[in-house]
Amino acid sequence: MEFVVKEVVDNVNAVLDSLQPSDRVSILFFEDPYGVVRYVEDQPVGSVQRLRYGDYFPLGGTPLYDAVGIAISDVVAPTIGATNNSQFGIVIVLSDGEENSSMIYSLGEARQAVSMALTQGIDIRFYGMGPAAAGEAAALGIPISNTIQVSQTASGLDEAFDDVQRSLGRADSLESC
Repeated sequence: MEFVVKEVVDNVNAVLDSLQPSDRVSILFFEDPYGVVRYVEDQPVGSVQRLRYGDYFPLGGTPLYDAVGIAISDVVAPTIGATNNSQFGIVIVLSDGEENSSMIYSLGEARQAVSMALTQGIDIRFYGMGPAAAGEAAALGIPISNTIQVSQTASGLDEAFDDVQRSLGRADSLESC
């Protein structure tokens, strides 16, 4: 996704700006030279430094199973069963390709994590930028109703992030990004 760095960074920042300062967020990158990188882990949005173009540097690796497994086990699982009924969990996955470099989670393990999260009411949204990505969502057990295919263009990314905004219950549009 090297060709869309600006759009990804701008859209992630717009999503962060649309959230309440007390909302908690985690951001994991999974297409960079270090596998899965936790850019932000369970922090209030008000304290999160906005992404800069140099923070996100995709280089062709897609440890998709590791990213999904880590997001669910490290980020989402601790919120399951929280006593605050106003809390909800959502995992947003944006991928332009198929799994090719996971070292921690197998497909079966990642699929099991997805199943556990869905059973607990966690919303998982998968945005695929290419035909292989949509097949990966199905293999992971992510419901087809939560899988959206978008074009590998700036407008495709805008479409994906507009849907993220709607998924978060925010009506704000990202048309300006």
